[in-house]
Amino acid sequence: MKKILLTSLGFLLFISCGLDDGPPIEEVPAELRISSFDLNKIEVTAGDDVKASWKIQGADKISLVIEPDGELKQELPITDPLSELTRPVLKDTVFRLVATQGPRKIEKIQSVAVLPAEASQGGDPSILIDFNASEKCLRSGQTTKLSWQVQNADSLEFDPVSLMIAPNAFRGEKVVPLQVNTTFKLTARKGANASAFKSVVVRVDPIRYTTTLTEKIVRDHSDVAIDPQDPEHFYLATTTNLYEWLRGVLTNLDVVPRDEFKAVAINQTDPDLVYAAHHEMVRRSPDGGQTWPSVIPVIDLGRPQNIASIAARDHDLIIAGNSGIFHHDSTSRENPTIDLVSQIAGL
Repeated sequence: MKKILLTSLGFLLFISCGLDDGPPIEEVPAELRISSFDLNKIEVTAGDDVKASWKIQGADKISLVIEPDGELKQELPITDPLSELTRPVLKDTVFRLVATQGPRKIEKIQSVAVLPAEASQGGDPSILIDFNASEKCLRSGQTTKLSWQVQNADSLEFDPVSLMIAPNAFRGEKVVPLQVNTTFKLTARKGANASAFKSVVVRVDPIRYTTTLTEKIVRDHSDVAIDPQDPEHFYLATTTNLYEWLRGVLTNLDVVPRDEFKAVAINQTDPDLVYAAHHEMVRRSPDGGQTWPSVIPVIDLGRPQNIASIAARDHDLIIAGNSGIFHHDSTSRENPTIDLVSQIAGL
């Protein structure tokens, strides 16, 4: 009995030693993700404090880039992945949170708008000023028409001076495009000392698509997919990457490998399912673009497809390629069968 026990213990000891001598287990880094990035205000008056808060995982380096309109940006290194920062804001400002893990980089963007002072009027009551704007609430890039009529004055001044209106134009109109909130002020002068003024405020929507969706991204985009349940949520396919826009926040999804994305689609009955097409395959995300575990190859007679468009509803995915239209039937949301891709008969 003792011999058998010793033999068993020796065998167990041999196995244990063998395990200790094996290669070390490689530690897998946490997935890089910006779980949240928020501002406590999206509209402020000049000088108000704005608090940015964030939660990040798996990052080697974090920075917060603050970009006031028309000024040099400020990049602040961040050491705490779960923290907040308060800064006064004087101008319309974009806050860009950037997180990196090795060669990977993701970012989220938030913006805050500085509201102009309220409209006001004052000065010599004998100088009559009628000054107004046709539209006082705009989207960025839209126009408003200024109109004015002044009596009992010798000269006029307009602010901003970029309006380029003659000092003796006592009656007139001017159409002005706007990108940011603007206060227009008309000052009328009479003689050496008398003057009067009136100001008009025009507000621009603080969700400024032309500011946060940069010109390059918009110019290079190849397709867009809008969430059927939320018009402020969409995905943008470009020549270099895939982006998600969610109510003012732009996220670089950084799909690996980076490629020229031709098409993007949201499942019309399950918006968490997102598809992105490039070259001869379609990538599939079950969690709104956070991860892309599935690849659906689209090959017809051994020839690669130049995918032009995709559409998804329920378990059906329709793919339009250079040699026809393909139908993919996925009966499992978690584990789609990628071997059921086939060309529709007759095409």
